[in-house]
Amino acid sequence: MFVVFEGIDGSGKDTQVEIFKGKFDIYVRFPEYRTPSGVAIKYILEGRIPYSPEMMVYLNLLNMKEVTSRLDFSKKILANRYFSSTLAYNCADVEKCLRAAELIGIPKPDLIVLIDVAPETAISRISGRDEKHIFETAENLRVIRERFLYLAKNNVFSRWVVINGEKSIQEVTEDISNVLNL
Repeated sequence: MFVVFEGIDGSGKDTQVEIFKGKFDIYVRFPEYRTPSGVAIKYILEGRIPYSPEMMVYLNLLNMKEVTSRLDFSKKILANRYFSSTLAYNCADVEKCLRAAELIGIPKPDLIVLIDVAPETAISRISGRDEKHIFETAENLRVIRERFLYLAKNNVFSRWVVINGEKSIQEVTEDISNVLNL
């Protein structure tokens, strides 16, 4: 079983990952910054080097291929973000990005759990963070949330389940547990 937790920055996905990762055999986080492609992604997210959305798509696909090629898919795997984030954050042409993912050969997850919150909630949650990324503005998060919801509604790249992240941490955890049968 390969499960991905998704959501805009500030959705509560990191909190839920911390709660659930002990129930899985393998935990991975994307992007993985310890690879060459991951270093480039980190610099872009920090605003240190210029980029294009297409460049981010290919860097993220390379990063995912580098990491997933080392995973044992006979085990239960939990990922914090995956190609679904690339689709929401960087893909203007979803079909083109899906073809690229297929050509590169990244594995499809069995389930994507989208923790959905309003951009205002997300901004409130991330306002105290020291590290800021280029996408963390209310307008960017609004657009990205709309993209995530479109992907989920259409089960793009995998089966999706949307969880209301506006609820308490405990309620979100219970909702995810029910979906995962954990």
